[in-house]
This record gives sequence, C-alpha cells and structure tokens, in this order.
Amino acid sequence: APEIFFKILEKGKGKLVPLKEVAEVRFGIKTGANEFFYLTEEEIKRWKIEKEFWMHKDESGNWVPNYVIESAEESSKPQIEYSILKKRLLFVDKTEDKLKNKNVLRYIKYGEQKGFDKRPTCASRKPWYNLGKNINDIIAFPERIRLRHIVFYNPHRVSLNKNLYGIEPINKELAKVLSITLNSTIILLYLELFARQLGGGGGPLDIDVYVVKDILIPKEEILKSHKEKILDTASILKREIDPIFSELGAESPEEVSLEKVKSDRRKLDKIVMGEILDLTDEEQLEVYRAVIDLVKSRIERAKSVKNKKIVEGVDIDAAK
Repeated sequence: APEIFFKILEKGKGKLVPLKEVAEVRFGIKTGANEFFYLTEEEIKRWKIEKEFWMHKDESGNWVPNYVIESAEESSKPQIEYSILKKRLLFVDKTEDKLKNKNVLRYIKYGEQKGFDKRPTCASRKPWYNLGKNINDIIAFPERIRLRHIVFYNPHRVSLNKNLYGIEPINKELAKVLSITLNSTIILLYLELFARQLGGGGGPLDIDVYVVKDILIPKEEILKSHKEKILDTASILKREIDPIFSELGAESPEEVSLEKVKSDRRKLDKIVMGEILDLTDEEQLEVYRAVIDLVKSRIERAKSVKNKKIVEGVDIDAAK
C-alpha cells in the first residue's frame, strides 16, 4: 500500500470503524431466473398479471411498481430514480392453491414448462417462485467497478439485484449522509487496495461482501457532527459520475492538483479527508495521486494479460 494509506490509519485512529459496525451489509436478490422474474411492461400486459404481484403499497398507501436495478451500469448517477428502470420484479408469496383463477398462476405454469423451477437456485426455494423477503436497502454498493467510483442512494427503495450489495444503516437518520460519504474518493483508495482485480474488460475490481463490510468510515458520532456539511455536498448524488480520471482532472499522478478535482467531489473530500481525518492539503493530494496510480496500474495490468495457449502435442478439441 502507498505510504498515504498508513498515514490515514494513523490519523484515523479512534475516528474510523468498519462499515459493518454502523450498517447491515447483505447480498442483493438472486432470482436464479432473471428472464422469468424480471418483467417488462409488455410482458405484464400480455400475461395480464395482477398488480399485487408486481407492485406494492408505499408508506402513503399508493401502489408503486416493484422496480429493480440490475447492475451499476444501469445508472450513471448515484441517486437511483424510477425513470431509468425498465423491469419490475415478480413477488408471489402464495401457494398455488391460493392462486386459483389468477393470471399469475398461468405465468408460473409457463415458467415450469420452460424448466425454470429445476434451476438450482429456484429448486432450493419452496415454492420455487417465492423470492422471499425483498432486498431494497437504502444504499446499494456495486459488486464490481471499473473506472467509475459510484455508490448508490436508493430513496425510493427499488429492489437490488445480486450484482449490488444492500446497505441499511442502523441509524436511519444517517442514511443519506452515509451514502454521500461512501462516494468520497478515499473509499476508492480502500477498494483499490483490498478488492480483487479481474482480468479482461478493463480489469474491473471484484468486490467481495467482506471487503464492503470492512470499509473504514467515520464513526457514527462523527458523521452526526458533520451531518449538515456533508448534506451540503448532496449535489454529487444527482449528477452523472465520470471515470475517476475525469473526476480528479488528471490522467497521471504527476498531473493531479486540488484545483482540477470536480468541485462537489472536492468539497466532500475536504470534509472527509481534511476536517474529519486532519489530512493536510499535501496529504490529500497524495490520496488523489495514489488513486490515479492504482487505477492506471490496474488497467495496464489487465491489458498486459494475454491468453496463452500451449498447443504442442495437445488435441485442443479433445481437451475441450
């Protein structure tokens, strides 16, 4: 790890705790058959599926579709909005004998004809079409990232696919504050150091759930004391997040300067890194340089990895 990381640990002693101490972190929904459970508007109309199975009532008693976000690529902004989502999630918590004369039962029978009920994940459920408890936590953390560091705020509580981890703060009042804080650049530094790099496709980071649980964030009382200042940077949730090179205004560590960092990101980082962790401007520059260096190295490593095949004396087709 770069020297600045150890400086953060030193200055953060007594200030930082693992995320799992202030929030529950869990996997998103694994359906086992997305093509069955994810419904388009056209499919709902064609099968005439009753609204109670693809909608729910919100806190005000209004019927709202069970929108689902499938991956981090679906939203370029940290705040998840209904308008970007195309699919609705099918939730059926009744046995077949209680679904008589319901159109959804015809759809379930169609799914069984297609063999969806025999798939391992589906077969492990009783009945196979019951997804159980909805996972729609107020913060969503992507399982993989490439060049964009983006953690989602989910105020409408749309359902989360298994490509995202759900984060539910213990203190509900800090949900938005925590979601903003997790978009700070210092979090990306942590991920670059502790997540696993995958080959190909730009060398994305594969982020295990335990890595997310162990992300170091300011203690709850510190987040509380800086709540208003952090909320004052909430504009970062409403705009499109660019690749980190554009966010920091530099393609190499040598090009980094505080003035080039996007204004709302810089404002947030000054609070998290400067006010909370007492990092000097020069030390904050080192964080940015380290992030640029680590991301750039990750991409270059991915480009250098080539598939090597030893074919002498081997029947490749037979081996396959």
